[in-house]
Amino acid sequence: MKNLLIILFILSCAASTASDTMAIKTPTIQCSMCKQTIESNLSSLNGVKSATVDLINYQTVIQYNPNRLNLTDLETAISQIGYQANGVKADSIAYEKLHLCCRLPKDRK
Repeated sequence: MKNLLIILFILSCAASTASDTMAIKTPTIQCSMCKQTIESNLSSLNGVKSATVDLINYQTVIQYNPNRLNLTDLETAISQIGYQANGVKADSIAYEKLHLCCRLPKDRK
């Protein structure tokens, strides 16, 4: 019984430390405020270990636990804060709440 508990403990620790890295295209990012917004929102998700927005290449690199999150979860999280993620369009209500500098130039009124 003791050996079984030790094995289960080791397996649970190994599963919790698993991580993958994924780059998601974020073509609507505009500025350092976009960077801060996306990074802070993603970092608050349970299962995200780190998130780094690359303003030059219009992408967000995320290190995450695949046992907790998948590509769809990450794309949805980015979309819900007002940014496009790969082919997932930004939530229009969240987009309208972004600062003007974070909106596309054609939408800055």
